[in-house]
Order: sequence, then C-alpha cells, then structure tokens
Amino acid sequence: MSAAYTAGAAIDSVPGRRWSLRWALLGGLVAVAAVGLGRPLLLDRGAAPALDTTARDAAALAAFREVTDPLVKEGGQVVAMGLKPGVADVANQAFGQDVLLSMASGWATELDGLRAEMAEVPAPGFLAEAHFLYVECLEGYATAARTLHAAASAVDATRRDELIDLAADLGTAADRLYDRAQAAIERHEDRLRTNDEE
Repeated sequence: MSAAYTAGAAIDSVPGRRWSLRWALLGGLVAVAAVGLGRPLLLDRGAAPALDTTARDAAALAAFREVTDPLVKEGGQVVAMGLKPGVADVANQAFGQDVLLSMASGWATELDGLRAEMAEVPAPGFLAEAHFLYVECLEGYATAARTLHAAASAVDATRRDELIDLAADLGTAADRLYDRAQAAIERHEDRLRTNDEE
C-alpha cells in the first residue's frame, strides 16, 4: 500500500480512503450571556419562567464548555498532528518499528485519558447528547490509534494494510461523531439566542 497522507494543511488520503479532518480546534470559550437578567420587571408574569430557564441553560452551557473546550482542543491536536499523519507513517514504514509502536501507543494513551476526563464532566440533561458524542468520538480516535499500533506490529503486509484501512475507517467514524456533537452544541446556542431575542 502506498500512503498519500501528508502532515500539513492538506492531508490527502490513503488510497481508497478519505479521512477528512473535521476536528476543529476551538479558540477560547464561547461567552454566553446570562440572558434576561434584570429584565423580568418589564415582562408579564407568564414570561418570567421562560426567561429564567433561558438564563439557567445559558449559564449551564457556558460552564460545560469551560471544561470541555480544553479537552476538545487537546484531542484535536493529538489527532491532527499525531494520529492522522501517523497513518501515512505506518503505511510507509517511515520509521523503525519500535518508533512507530511508541508513537501509536502514546496517541492511544493520550486519547484514552482525554476520553476518561470527558466522561467525568457533569452535563445537564439538555447537553447529554453532545456530551455522549464527545466521549464516543474520543473513544473512536483512541481505538484508531490502537489499531495503528496493531498495524505497526503486523508482520504480514496484507494484514498490515487491512489494519491501516480499518484505522482510517475508525477515524472517519470518529470525525462524524465529533461533527454531530458540535451540531448539538450549535442547536442549543441558536435556541438560546432566539429566546433572548424574543
């Protein structure tokens, strides 16, 4: 198998595979205002409970992202600078076996650790889906790293190629889980903005 992955701004595909880089690095925290504070006196009594819910959800979302954003950013760095170009390194046997095994083991360890930290983050009910998807995508990337480790240790070339393809597939699946997590977060941000404007 000839690898076409390169480390850089454009990461091409291992033949037959396209592992698109979707793990966007998040720059800083999203500042979500505690909407509506100070305004209840201007509204009727029926509007006040909805206003309180919006403010509470906005504060919960901000607190959730304060903890999860650094984990997402760190995971993105491991994937973008290690795991993804590492597929090409293993496919091309760019380094000695001991080096490749050490690299893959290190990525798996880092991603497993981030997955465990993410799993322990408290999440309010309305963010349960996003939280679950973040945990699952980190698990997916860690599994891809472990699969690369197995590929690097494979003696049979055909088996190595099969494992490299599997690692790429696992990475693609993890990318999709991340996309879904981000979409869930964005839906709640849109909801909170809409409620604030009403």
